[in-house]
Amino acid sequence: MENTALGNEAADVSSETVQALGVLHEMALAMGDHSTAAWAARHQQAMLAAFHQWWISSQHLYADSICEGTEGDCTHAGQQLQQRWWTTVAPMEQGIAPAANAGAALATMEGPTFTGTCGLFVDGVGGPSGTGGQTCYLVNTGAMARAEANYGRTAQAVAYMDKVASQLTVEMPGSLPELAASAQYNPFEPFTSRANVMQAWSSYGVMWTVVNDLLGVTPDVPQRTVAVVPEVPASWPSLSVRQLRVGNQDLAVNASHQAGTYRTQASGAAGLTLTIGTVLPGGAKPRSVTLNGQKVHYKLVSTPRGTAVEVSVKAPAAQEVLAVQTAG
Repeated sequence: MENTALGNEAADVSSETVQALGVLHEMALAMGDHSTAAWAARHQQAMLAAFHQWWISSQHLYADSICEGTEGDCTHAGQQLQQRWWTTVAPMEQGIAPAANAGAALATMEGPTFTGTCGLFVDGVGGPSGTGGQTCYLVNTGAMARAEANYGRTAQAVAYMDKVASQLTVEMPGSLPELAASAQYNPFEPFTSRANVMQAWSSYGVMWTVVNDLLGVTPDVPQRTVAVVPEVPASWPSLSVRQLRVGNQDLAVNASHQAGTYRTQASGAAGLTLTIGTVLPGGAKPRSVTLNGQKVHYKLVSTPRGTAVEVSVKAPAAQEVLAVQTAG
């Protein structure tokens, strides 16, 4: 637990357990272990069905903990506690929150109770520490970036990623520290009391968000498939990744947009079934869809990030280029 004031049931542990059961299901299927796969799917569905107990509608937030008894600040079993801990973002970070709840919770957490100039507070204004906003670990802010991107809120995701990236030259140039510099944390205090000058998890919210959400790369090597369905932020003309290991191949992806045309370029997917596409901006519709310059059959898929244009390519060439011209 982050603090003894919290109840025994933690939002991040519950959310990550739901996600882990899904991962176990996929791993078991890949290994042909259908019994374990069925067990994992059954337990994940049961947890998802019960997850509404975490939602506090009056606050537009998920509880950060639930009480089992009278531990910490709890007065009774089943009590929802919302104490402004950063772990409140977990249901959105793991992508298990319904879209309506996710939008409401993220909008609330973007406010000054949870977010400051340094990023997402460890515990925010009104939390049990009573300090009115705590220091910002970069992994907290990165979790918020990923959560925003999971639900197509790319402008907000970029804002949180910028807060992480702004720390790249603060301490040791070229590395990301554990904590962001702020009024409550001086990175140049004595080494006997300061945080780590370099922390591997601090890049998570940038690297994972860019590759998984903004570039939309989802590999499944055991099933011999890979999806590349980007959502390019309006403020970015393009983004790309190279030498991304997928099985025994190196995938390269470039996504861009200009004047209402969204272009996705993928190479290194030979031997896999490729789903290539793009997430449309809100209210836009495809006017023309071409693959390598030729009109192609496509489908529209509703996703948490928005409506996506997707094209299936059974035997990808060395390079596939999808162009989607939009209207509206």
